[in-house]
Amino acid sequence: MLDTLMPYPAYLSPEEAQARKRERNLRWYEANKDTEEYKEKRRAWQRAHPEKTLAATKSWQSRNPDKVKAARKNYRVNSPEKVKIHRRRHTIMAHGISPEQHALLMTAQAGRCAICHKPPGKGRELAIDHCHIENHVRGLLCTSCNNGLGRFKDSPDLLRAAADYLEMTLCP
Repeated sequence: MLDTLMPYPAYLSPEEAQARKRERNLRWYEANKDTEEYKEKRRAWQRAHPEKTLAATKSWQSRNPDKVKAARKNYRVNSPEKVKIHRRRHTIMAHGISPEQHALLMTAQAGRCAICHKPPGKGRELAIDHCHIENHVRGLLCTSCNNGLGRFKDSPDLLRAAADYLEMTLCP
């Protein structure tokens, strides 16, 4: 009975049996990898085992950095709109708000900067202004206003001093 369960002859070493099994599996994979049935089974397994899927993905990526780099470059070149959407979504989520909350902020500010009240420039989006200490979102700013706050280290005292200076030194 045991002989019928063994997939390979007993004269093969465990390494040789493993190599044959690997070859057989590779042939099967090459013949079936593009079928919808295989793809659905693989997706189902990945959904059922997210930790193993992530670990395998990270392992493959660490062993194949050049392939990863080439694939990412290819994706950026061939899917610029998807990349833009993904980056924006990631930025929004990184600030601890949902895309829906971001949309509410945009509506509340009428799509304009919270400081200068101008719309973002062509091809630009409003930056998410946040407190660097508490990390809560304060509003949406154009690039210039966001950079200005950053240059003044988000300090109301420095900004007041700068405004006082400008008012004192106004040209006629």
